[in-house]
Amino acid sequence: MQLEDKNNLNAEKQYLENVLEEISGISTTIEKKRVRALIRTYFPERDWIVMVIYIEKENNLQNFQNLPDNQFRREFLEQSKIFRNKNMKKTNPKRFRNKILTDFILV
Repeated sequence: MQLEDKNNLNAEKQYLENVLEEISGISTTIEKKRVRALIRTYFPERDWIVMVIYIEKENNLQNFQNLPDNQFRREFLEQSKIFRNKNMKKTNPKRFRNKILTDFILV
């Protein structure tokens, strides 16, 4: 994937909108058109974040869940932080019987 204008803050979101745009023609299958339409319908507010590959050493890819943070690319960790912060601002905690669900409640 190549973003056309990496300096444009809206380039990532515009890329997503371009992908979801309805395309006419026989090269696009009916199923792909249907999936695009469903995404546009069920997710009227959407965003997109382009992230770098998280690890430079390919032999670590199979064992990434056991790696310390210093084994991940710095850019990936920064992008992950931005992603988490963006999601925390846009979402509300799930509730059950007026209590916020936490990992402790689910155990």
